Amino acid sequence: MFDRREFLGGAVLGAASLAPAAAIAGAQIPSTPIANTAQRLNAFGPEADRLAQRAGLWDVVETVWDRPEGESVTTSGLVAERAMFGSMLQEILRPPADIGRRAVARADMLAYNRMEGRWGYVSFDTRAPVGLMPAWSNVYLAGDPANGGGMDYAGMNEGYRQFFGTSENPNLAARATVQVVALAEPAFLVEIEATAVRMPAKR
Repeated sequence: MFDRREFLGGAVLGAASLAPAAAIAGAQIPSTPIANTAQRLNAFGPEADRLAQRAGLWDVVETVWDRPEGESVTTSGLVAERAMFGSMLQEILRPPADIGRRAVARADMLAYNRMEGRWGYVSFDTRAPVGLMPAWSNVYLAGDPANGGGMDYAGMNEGYRQFFGTSENPNLAARATVQVVALAEPAFLVEIEATAVRMPAKR
């Protein structure tokens, strides 16, 4: 169950700017002995604690500029559904009634890279489906305990069809999908490696 908070978000040239948010209670991740460098880098730090404070369901007002000094477009009536996946914060921007996530406007991930000492952010905005098109991708699926330890190939394809091969975006991305023993972040079930090209604007 998500708590709902008031939130003002902005996006400039497709990058979201998050306003400070009040801390909310969340599930505590039990501390375990850290055995190696990878575990130390993936362990919760102060940056991940800050992200966890932004988990929940938030009302959103979004302002977007398609170019410097361009006309702004403001969108309201959306909610940001945020949840922690390991040390990363996933955000899904959708209409409030879209519990099944069939009309997602944007999906993004935000995390602090402790190796490089900087924040990393990646997003896919379905409102501009031909603006960024993967040319090829590799999809790595870890075994899902809820699926008897096998990869959720059907679920991967269901998510893929929400963005590619649709009436809004008929483009298809070549991809390979394989099951792996485990991913670097134990909480993850999916990792996608992609090469993308920016399509020229239609005239």
